[in-house]
Amino acid sequence: TARVSEVRAPISGQVVALDTVRGATAASSDPVLIIVNDRVDRSHVAKLEVIQSLAGQQLTAMRDALAALRRNAGQRNAELTGYTHSVALELEQRRLILADRAQALLAAVEQTRSSLERARTLHENDNFSDADLQAAESRYLEANAQLTQNRQDQDRLEQQVAEIRQGIFQVSVPDGPLLTRNMVQALDVEIARSELQLRELESRVQANQAELDAARALLQQNAKAEVALPPGATVWDINVSVGNYVSAGTPLLSWVDCGNLLVDIAVDDATLELMSDGQQVRVRPYGTFDFLHGPISLSRGSSSLGSVDHLAAAVQHRGPREGRVIADLGETRLSDESHQACGIGRTAYAEFEGISFLETVFFPLFR
Repeated sequence: TARVSEVRAPISGQVVALDTVRGATAASSDPVLIIVNDRVDRSHVAKLEVIQSLAGQQLTAMRDALAALRRNAGQRNAELTGYTHSVALELEQRRLILADRAQALLAAVEQTRSSLERARTLHENDNFSDADLQAAESRYLEANAQLTQNRQDQDRLEQQVAEIRQGIFQVSVPDGPLLTRNMVQALDVEIARSELQLRELESRVQANQAELDAARALLQQNAKAEVALPPGATVWDINVSVGNYVSAGTPLLSWVDCGNLLVDIAVDDATLELMSDGQQVRVRPYGTFDFLHGPISLSRGSSSLGSVDHLAAAVQHRGPREGRVIADLGETRLSDESHQACGIGRTAYAEFEGISFLETVFFPLFR
């Protein structure tokens, strides 16, 4: 015998394919039975698909708008760079003119200083009047003031050039650079706002797609089910045929593992105390001369039969005081004929290691 595994319908629907027969052994994990449910509700998935389609269109439009803003900002930045270079060049030229004038002013300062020193010397010798001395001092102070002003103007222009190159317009410039700078600043703010909205929309689209994928997977599970058997499983029974409508949980078919056979042995309750788990059993199927071997995996008294797993075949007409002993025969196949299901159901004679024939006969009599 072997333990029977039952396969039940995972969904409700119609059996549209059945690619197996009783006794057939699955060679792969390909589906052997397919159920289709044409009545499954698809409205939720359709709704999510519409929402995702609209969100995708909105996402595309927002990306295009952001790209246009970036192109516009690039053009305005290029214009601002041109304006900045032009204004900075003009201020630099003015500074260079002042630098050239500084040389002449410096010479004038030196000349008026020399004249003042000579006037002071002559005045000490009473060869120069007070009015002439004051005039010489005034010319020196005026020349020195002009040189100082020139240097201050150069420093101011140099500072203005540095500020202009940083985009800071604190001097009187044409309206073009100021308007362009304001446009660039406004575009930068708009781009930052659009990028934030784009990230939020991308997150929403990603979440919608995850929900849609989950809904589609659930729809696929409810709309179509493919039943496969483990490779090596042998079909024991089939409860449906193509065209049948089944409900979820309906038994479809059952299978056994012919590579893991068992033997169900009827043993008198009085003899069970001679049995123990792991004890070897030698089995000879009727009609053969070969012995199969395996250990005891379970022993139960006659009142505990309900605790045993479903078996494909069991001892019939078991006596009222006969218990059950299950021994594992392992990978033993008694028959390769599909209609014989690898020998399940055949009867056999069993001998237990360490227990004589007389013990099995006289123990029940004496007890």
